[in-house]
Amino acid sequence: MDMAADSAAQEELRLDGEQDQAQLLGDSSETLEYAEAELYGAEPPLGATATGRSFPLDVARKRWLWKLTIGLVLIVGYAGYYVCRSNLSVASPSLIKDLDLSKSTFGIVLTAGTAAYAVGKFVTGPVIDSMGGRKVFLLAMLCSILLTVVFTFGSAVWYFTLVWIGNRLVQAAGWPAVVKITSSWYHPSESGKAMGFISLSFLFGDAIARFYLAGVLEATDDSWVAVFWVSAITLGAIGVLCFFLLKGSPADVGLPLEDEKHTAKQSTADDIDETDGRIQVVGTESQPGSWKERIGPLLRNPRFWLLCFMSFGLTLLRSTFTDWANVYLTDETHASPSEAALGSCLLVGWLNDKLSRGRRGLMLMGFLTVLAITLGAYSLLSSRSLPLALVFVTLVGFTLTGPYTLPAGALSLSIGGPMCATVSALVDTTGYIGGLLSGYLVGLLAETYGWSTVWGLLAVVTVATIFVTAAFSLLDYRHSLPESLPHINSSSDEYELQETGVDQDDGELTFHLAEDKAK
Repeated sequence: MDMAADSAAQEELRLDGEQDQAQLLGDSSETLEYAEAELYGAEPPLGATATGRSFPLDVARKRWLWKLTIGLVLIVGYAGYYVCRSNLSVASPSLIKDLDLSKSTFGIVLTAGTAAYAVGKFVTGPVIDSMGGRKVFLLAMLCSILLTVVFTFGSAVWYFTLVWIGNRLVQAAGWPAVVKITSSWYHPSESGKAMGFISLSFLFGDAIARFYLAGVLEATDDSWVAVFWVSAITLGAIGVLCFFLLKGSPADVGLPLEDEKHTAKQSTADDIDETDGRIQVVGTESQPGSWKERIGPLLRNPRFWLLCFMSFGLTLLRSTFTDWANVYLTDETHASPSEAALGSCLLVGWLNDKLSRGRRGLMLMGFLTVLAITLGAYSLLSSRSLPLALVFVTLVGFTLTGPYTLPAGALSLSIGGPMCATVSALVDTTGYIGGLLSGYLVGLLAETYGWSTVWGLLAVVTVATIFVTAAFSLLDYRHSLPESLPHINSSSDEYELQETGVDQDDGELTFHLAEDKAK
């Protein structure tokens, strides 16, 4: 009798232990199927997830459809932001001519707007992490629409400067909000792919906005007022779409979280272990009380600072071209404002979807080296035709746009975790401090010394950015070494998932099958 009771008690303890283990690791068979699929490049089973948690097939299909919907809406929504941001650049030749402005005076408007954008990035990141991405994304969009309309009522430089400051200030919340929403919908194992997909919004958004608004400029006899009104109406229509289809998290549509245990124990920046540039997130129950406590360890991480310096150089380069391409083409080639706008859309129309994989730093260095040679060579030419100028901006677009997408996108996600909006905002803030130089200073240099001097100086900036990227490449390589990766041990027919670390290259978990020597 006692032996039977002991046996029953032992069996009960065994079942309890198995239940606890299942709750801790999720469905191990599903985890294994997902891991093996990832390892061999196949598609995982529909019900399996990267975390080991499985869902009924109908729920899995619903999650997949919503993830696809959210990704598409974010692309359209953030591309819409560019309609009310690129409008000033498209309309700039017409605006300068109508109001008889000098390049340096117009540069003041651009510089003030860039400064506001940098301040807005710094302020809105922590706000988005607290309030959520959807609310801030929609509110900033509404404010940008209203300020775009208000811009058309002015005729003085001081008025345009103040309104443009307001517009850029609210638009600064757009991308950190996108990053926050993405982190809520996509597991870290998917974030790299998701950000590459969503980055289409600003890779093609600016180009499409310029092409679209250039058509408006052509149809309205170069009326900059019409360009701003059409911008506001267009973004308003996109805003309605986002209001109904954009959801902040799976819970908003009645879906379970992919990894509730992970979500409940999301680590903060205070849980970041930094060793030789590697970032390992360690989940804890405690949450530091102040923003300073959470951000401190991040500020001590060298990869974060290298991202900031990279963003500084890349944003200076990109802002110069996006803000001044139309004016340059009009000055140098005597093209009309509308023709110049159509030509400059080539600047941001290229995408290299391989850039975020493998040796990202080395890929960046390759692109930037070509960019430096292009800028340096073009600055030495004595005469430039419109076709040659268009080839120039096309090559700049190919070599610059891809690298620009990474620092505040997938790389910020891989470092930031639950503070991804803050990290993205800080990286972007540093970038737009560099962007400040692209306004008044570039206008003054072009007016005083000519465009050749501008291109030569930008070649120097590119070379400096290459050296920063080389340092990042070294740390990125060390961060991707196998000893920091999670792996699956195997012994006979038994498998055990051991999370010994996270390979955050592209934000994707990588699993390795190996024999379990302990067994």
